[in-house]
Amino acid sequence: MPRNWIKSSLVQVAQPSVEVFRRNDQGKWVLSEYNLDERLRLESVDVEIAIADLYRQVQFETEATKIE
Repeated sequence: MPRNWIKSSLVQVAQPSVEVFRRNDQGKWVLSEYNLDERLRLESVDVEIAIADLYRQVQFETEATKIE
């Protein structure tokens, strides 16, 4: 298996956040969390993307909207 092979990526829908689980050299799963101002590098497919780009056309509910 290639080094840093990604097995699971979770893109949140309630807030701008991405969770990526990677297997490390010892075979253990490591969680990396990315926020709106960060970039995600996927070595296995040679891609880098800004988290903000993933959410470019998404509008999140505000606390005020949830209460109404």
